[in-house]
Amino acid sequence: MKLEISRKSLDKLVRKLEAASRERVFFEALNSTALHMRHWILTERLSGPRPLYLGRVTSVLASSISIVPAHREGETIVAKIGTNVKYARIHEYGGWIAPKNKPFLAWKSRETGKWIYTTKPVYIPPRPFMKPAIKDTRNRGIVIDELKKAIHNALQTP
Repeated sequence: MKLEISRKSLDKLVRKLEAASRERVFFEALNSTALHMRHWILTERLSGPRPLYLGRVTSVLASSISIVPAHREGETIVAKIGTNVKYARIHEYGGWIAPKNKPFLAWKSRETGKWIYTTKPVYIPPRPFMKPAIKDTRNRGIVIDELKKAIHNALQTP
């Protein structure tokens, strides 16, 4: 998942800034926003309640959510949030899983507490936890607020 601010689309907001501080402002705003988004993902999507949202079973997925600090990619300054956990994709997008290394799939039913075994493929419904952070209108507002705050701070600094 990428958080990005295009310099071209926000030039009106930063015309008062010198070129050197302009870049620093974008970096500061994106890094701050990325931290907020990571926190939002952990508290709003990876803390349940199931089955609509993912709950924490082992905390492996939650602890793997990391940020690549703001950096340049061409004309765009980008901060990235992601995970290297293999099963994150199936939770984000949904899909079919089937046994690969064993003759069956097994999981413990949350309702009955009993183990369920099957040799057939099982559909995992999507329970996105990353994309909603970008789509949330409050979070979009925070991106702009953080940019305004960084601009204000830069203008106040002698």
